[in-house]
Amino acid sequence: EVSELNLDLPLLTRNDESKLISVNFDPQLVSVLREVRYLESGKREDIEIPDSAANIYAKNDLFRQYLANLDLIVSRYNKVRDTVLDVEFPLIEGQLTALDVQLDRAITSLRLERER
Repeated sequence: EVSELNLDLPLLTRNDESKLISVNFDPQLVSVLREVRYLESGKREDIEIPDSAANIYAKNDLFRQYLANLDLIVSRYNKVRDTVLDVEFPLIEGQLTALDVQLDRAITSLRLERER
């Protein structure tokens, strides 16, 4: 139940001070996915997997794909933010601002629950 609630948490967050973004995937959800995979692989009939956990696990590949894409976006964005020199910043400021607008929209609206 708790992990299902955490599907509605934002997938991206931003540090207001540094402006860097990060993927916000709940570790408890990772744990549930791992446990269900273990139980599925064992095919033990004496253990019943709760429907909510099985439903989440059914989307495991989709979640993995989303997270891989988000990790790539986050690492490249943060690399630009971290490595741009003060003299270079004016050259990319407009593009970075446009990207920040898109990222801010994603931060407020992108959730796994809506993507299921």
